[in-house]
Amino acid sequence: MKRTTHVLFAVAISGLMGLWSVNGGPFLALISGLGGVIPDLDLGKYHRRLLHNLFIVVLVYLLLEYLTRYIDFGIPYIPQALVLGWLSHIFLDSFTVRGVALFYPFSNRYYGLKKCRSNGFLCNLFFIIVSIAILVYLLRDQVIHYASFLQF
Repeated sequence: MKRTTHVLFAVAISGLMGLWSVNGGPFLALISGLGGVIPDLDLGKYHRRLLHNLFIVVLVYLLLEYLTRYIDFGIPYIPQALVLGWLSHIFLDSFTVRGVALFYPFSNRYYGLKKCRSNGFLCNLFFIIVSIAILVYLLRDQVIHYASFLQF
């Protein structure tokens, strides 16, 4: 999938999971968006293996949980927000023709629905529309409030 698709979907999913309603919600949405692009840092020989698996997600989550116990960032749920974005990336990439090596390094097998290409227009458009629909649903009260405020 395209980077924009990953970021929008990660931010939308973080809102659905309730991260926007806690202290630091906008920051957590940003962290989820960041988590949505981190797996693509493994471009090259090990792409869709090194950072597209559950093992690394659990490892990063445990490391972040450990760090947040000793460093107070003042905002809760940072590890959860990052991992949620990361998992949303893996979920979207599971729809691509290649799939993802979900259980790497224990298995090199690629899993997924394997229905579309990473740069495929229709697949990216579909998930962008889904993401926007989720965002509109989550922000509907704010939109209605501001729309009624603007009426004379």
